[in-house]
Amino acid sequence: MAMKTLVVVDVQYDFASPNGALYVKGGEKIADKVLEVIDQFDKVVFTMDFHPINHCSFKENGGIWPVHCVAYTAGTALPMELLRAARSYEVALKGQSPEREEYGGFADGKPVASITEADEVVVCGIAGDYCVGETLRNIVKMRGSSEGVKAYWDGTAFFDGGIRYSEILAELGVERW
Repeated sequence: MAMKTLVVVDVQYDFASPNGALYVKGGEKIADKVLEVIDQFDKVVFTMDFHPINHCSFKENGGIWPVHCVAYTAGTALPMELLRAARSYEVALKGQSPEREEYGGFADGKPVASITEADEVVVCGIAGDYCVGETLRNIVKMRGSSEGVKAYWDGTAFFDGGIRYSEILAELGVERW
């Protein structure tokens, strides 16, 4: 039986809620889009921005982003309905080092069995032009090719409407799911 893994990137309050610190237009719809398909997957990996307050990406620390997804605050929250709907899930935290920006969920390059051993890996989340795109790059590198890797377009929100994400998919040879 083929194993399928869904990677859900950064569907957190600060990105998904119109009241979030770094809201991405359309982000509030992504949890529902994930819920439409989550039961088709054996495993789910949720990536989460989980920053210290002194993170280098924050404007007040010389970065380009407003303060967002500070560890142990409401801004980091994942929707409870996603956690309940997943058959089996794991969480990959990113952006924990104050000196290093990490857009990709697996930038450290360590293999994740639920990704490397899956026959199909489908990726979605917020935002396609940054964290979802970089997570796709990480996954293709981890697996050694784009074979079996797909992008759930309707389950992804973008800052730029999907222009950069389309370029990333073409560059990597990743198809839409």
